[in-house]
Amino acid sequence: MFAQPVARLQKILPPLASDIKACLTVVFIGPAPPTVDDYYRTQFVVRKQNVVEALTWLKLNHPGYATTELDFGRLDEYGDHEPAGVFSYCPGSGKERGEDIPVHHDDDEDGTESGMCPFTVQGLSSDMLPGSDTGSTIAELLLHLKQEEEVLAIGHSNQPESIYHNPKLFPGMFPWLFPYGLGGLSETSTSRFWFSITPK
Repeated sequence: MFAQPVARLQKILPPLASDIKACLTVVFIGPAPPTVDDYYRTQFVVRKQNVVEALTWLKLNHPGYATTELDFGRLDEYGDHEPAGVFSYCPGSGKERGEDIPVHHDDDEDGTESGMCPFTVQGLSSDMLPGSDTGSTIAELLLHLKQEEEVLAIGHSNQPESIYHNPKLFPGMFPWLFPYGLGGLSETSTSRFWFSITPK
């Protein structure tokens, strides 16, 4: 376990939808364009009420969010049924169209008992990407990686972190197990919790 230089990126939460679109791109590949139900099966649809409740709780109970400013008006930029980020669709190489697939189509593969059976490899390559600006950007990125050009890497310290007398180690590694940001090993006081009472 090595420490990494983690900077505070957001002083105001939640982030703007435009900031999410600037750094998040998702490409759907398949026989049919994604539907609203498909979007909800991903982790990219913003459940606004859940965001409000989570950030409010963190602000009241986690010392790491004590100085964070909350601006829930930013949530108005997010769609109710559209995912955050830039989403684009690229048709797959399958022969069946989305509207031709049966509702109870359980077979993963279609084959033949005699004759030639085409073999399809599903993957993402630059020639499969759409020709829009987003697709061109992704294609350039893939080309950059294929040519083994330089990329940004997040470094870490030379010395590993000690598990002794380091109460911030496990809360930093497993925030879902330490939602208050406290309670790590060797902490001087086990009763150090943050509470906030909101008058009615």
